Amino acid sequence: MNTELSKTTLLVIDDSLTVRMQIKDILENNGYDVILAKDGLEGLNILENKNPDVVLLDILMPGISGLEVCRIIKSTDHLKHIPVIILTHVTDTKNKVAGLKSGADDYITKPFEIEELNARIALILKNRSLQKKLITARDKARKTASDKSIFLANMSHEIRTPMNGVIGFTNLLLETDLNLKQKEYVNTIKRSGESLLVIINDILDLSKLDSDQIIFENKPFNFKNLIEDISNIMLLKLEDNQKIILKTDIPPNLPEFLIGDSHRVKQILFNLIGNAVKFTQKGEIIISLKIEKRQNNKIFLHFFIKDTGIGIKKDKLKSIFDNFSQADTSTTREYGGTGLGLSITRKLAEYMGGKCWVESIYGKGSTFHITSWFKIHNQKKLPEKDKSIVLHETLFSKKLNILLAEDNKTNQLLCKTILEKLGCSIKIAENGIEAVDIYIESIKTDNLKCKIPKSSFDLIFMDMMMPKMGGIEATGRIRKYEKNLKHNKNIDPIPIIAMTANVLAQDRQICFEKGMNDFISKPINKALLIQTMNRWSN
Repeated sequence: MNTELSKTTLLVIDDSLTVRMQIKDILENNGYDVILAKDGLEGLNILENKNPDVVLLDILMPGISGLEVCRIIKSTDHLKHIPVIILTHVTDTKNKVAGLKSGADDYITKPFEIEELNARIALILKNRSLQKKLITARDKARKTASDKSIFLANMSHEIRTPMNGVIGFTNLLLETDLNLKQKEYVNTIKRSGESLLVIINDILDLSKLDSDQIIFENKPFNFKNLIEDISNIMLLKLEDNQKIILKTDIPPNLPEFLIGDSHRVKQILFNLIGNAVKFTQKGEIIISLKIEKRQNNKIFLHFFIKDTGIGIKKDKLKSIFDNFSQADTSTTREYGGTGLGLSITRKLAEYMGGKCWVESIYGKGSTFHITSWFKIHNQKKLPEKDKSIVLHETLFSKKLNILLAEDNKTNQLLCKTILEKLGCSIKIAENGIEAVDIYIESIKTDNLKCKIPKSSFDLIFMDMMMPKMGGIEATGRIRKYEKNLKHNKNIDPIPIIAMTANVLAQDRQICFEKGMNDFISKPINKALLIQTMNRWSN
């Protein structure tokens, strides 16, 4: 007897005692365990307590028909995985079709041949075994991908935390009086830190793309302004190389406002234009755009990034889009880079409904092509919240009193220094518990006799990961306290801004779901910090 078969249980549901006993004898002789049910109701009751490997089900029975039993099995979460073989007569084509439509996996006709019955059951069991193996392999792959994402997110957090100190204090150092040689050294440190940050971001993006976790926004933005911003930033990078001319060619009939993910468009164009700058010693780089077609309120755009750089060998035109790939090893040695930028760019373009490819003549230059669909925003202006805010150091309407919840000593000193230089007063909480206690105390102490209680703090900057209590839980407790206080007295919730090295989209989402108002990622961008403070303090 096959020991594997002896573990297999079959449920036979048929109103004919003769048929039930006939099938029972055949199957038990082949090593199966057999359970019998005389009608559909008894069969369903057995299924609630037993978990057979296969159900053999007669279609025509009194009471609940076999078709209805099959539909119930296939629509019930804990039963639908069980294969069902319907039993029907040779000439009963109509019920064969109805049985398969109701979810049956196979059918066998009466009177049946023993060999055929055994063969069909064996095939069903083989398919089910393969399906179980596939599910196990899928779950294992998902867990591996999840573990990889968690590892990369933790790695990113652990690297970003000290990088915040390196880049932040480098920027502060550049604001002091330095001689030319010192400025050169400090700028080199800054560029090195920023390069490391690009690598971290690329690895995170690649991980999110590979696991389908990347999120795309659909918001209106000014496309011409976006191209102009990118050009201005690239011109700054070309200040030291007067041998390269940067040109743009944008069609005049391009709609002013489009709907899409402007951040991802910038990322794609920065990758491609950055490569053009890196691999071009002299000549020109041209950013051009063509409207390929319009459909109702949608537009299909074709970007061209053309350079007069070193070019790419013909046999490398496809492989340069592979992960960690460059034209050859000498390219990596001479120009640097991880070989992730083009892989990410192509995947982003495909996610946006377009393509990315390259044409190149080795030694003369390359043209990278990107296509993508966008919706046309028919309004004459952007919503107020989507307008850009001028990023410069403006004086706030008053001296801001800020509560900073941060456990890392380096980041405490950095944030305190930046904020005090902006004219703010700072109180530091070492963890979430302290932050909650200090905030509540600021309301009790300063506003005990006020009809409308208000904290002495104007803003809270909240780190997500802290000992004893993290920023998410601390925010929840603050919002709960404010809600309870509001039952008796009016209170305006204090703006809480996440300031964290957790940069994944789900991190942002959790912050907003738990009551935070805004999100700043580390390393801190001073201009973005000022913009955010202006938004919530005024």
